[in-house]
Amino acid sequence: MPRIYTKQPLAERFWSKVEKTGDGCWLWTAYKTSEGYGAFRVGGVIEKAHRVAFVLGGGVLATGQVVMHICDRPSCCNPDHLRAGTIQENNLDRDQKGRQRTPRGEVHYARQSPDRLARGMRHGCALLTDADVLAIRQRYRAGDARLKDLAQEYSMSITTIHEIVSGQTWRHLLTLPT
Repeated sequence: MPRIYTKQPLAERFWSKVEKTGDGCWLWTAYKTSEGYGAFRVGGVIEKAHRVAFVLGGGVLATGQVVMHICDRPSCCNPDHLRAGTIQENNLDRDQKGRQRTPRGEVHYARQSPDRLARGMRHGCALLTDADVLAIRQRYRAGDARLKDLAQEYSMSITTIHEIVSGQTWRHLLTLPT
């Protein structure tokens, strides 16, 4: 016998995917993004589960507002743990609580282990060698070739050659001893 699907009310369908825990958080048990946020389809559009929970719990979102987690658990859908705020307020809350995931300044991985970065020829999309870049710079600075000539010779755009000679790209070669 074929299965008959009945349209389940939105709230019932949503809350069936939430597990209430002893610590007060209501965790999303269905699909989650790589950041841990729940995702839920509403009228053909995928919404973040905590936004849906906020509205189902009686919250109102103005244009441009986000839903912030008081408990700092991305999968929590307890309306008591959610509040509306601006992106700026959410970012400030994240920074004050030390939840910033991107290392900045001297602790950034690029500063800590620059040898592990795929720069220049080691980059998978590189079309030039280190020797090519140094030759391009030398020839341009000596006045032996114009940007247009170098671009034609290396089959690149004039913009790309300009970025090379000005040091905007291939910067790691600027500090090499001569």
